[in-house]
Amino acid sequence: TRHATQGKEIFNYNNHPFSGKCKNGRFALAHNGVLSNDKELKIKYSLPETKIETDSYIAVQLLKFKRKLNVKNLKFMAEQVKGSFAFTVLDENNILRFVRGDSPLSLFHFPDEKIYVYASTESILYKGLVNTDLFDNVITGNFEKIKIDSGEILSIYTDGNITRDKF
Repeated sequence: TRHATQGKEIFNYNNHPFSGKCKNGRFALAHNGVLSNDKELKIKYSLPETKIETDSYIAVQLLKFKRKLNVKNLKFMAEQVKGSFAFTVLDENNILRFVRGDSPLSLFHFPDEKIYVYASTESILYKGLVNTDLFDNVITGNFEKIKIDSGEILSIYTDGNITRDKF
């Protein structure tokens, strides 16, 4: 659920996830937090105007500006934005990346099911899992909490490998 800080949520184009396309494929991006310099970045990099009114969309525009979705350009994006953030980016190869600034982010892995679930806080994550089949695993402790520090990019690949990078 989106807590709207900019852009009316009644217009679906303002809602997450946002789609983007770079030379190496399409991606979807979601953001938790509030960015304060989106307008300045649009001017600095001569980014096109869009009907999307949210501060979050600047992250998509910066990645498109760099023309390639990779860790290097995720670092660039994270180092350009000011404010609070935790971004998730899923590319068309099903690589899921988390880019964590100072917004909260909780990630659980259920290895038997090969599922990752995430939310801003553990409390919200637990509440979201209560009425699911995964909650039995929570009760029995058959899951793993994956820590993501501020200033970190965590990438999860389809083969289960995880890499970590810093920005």
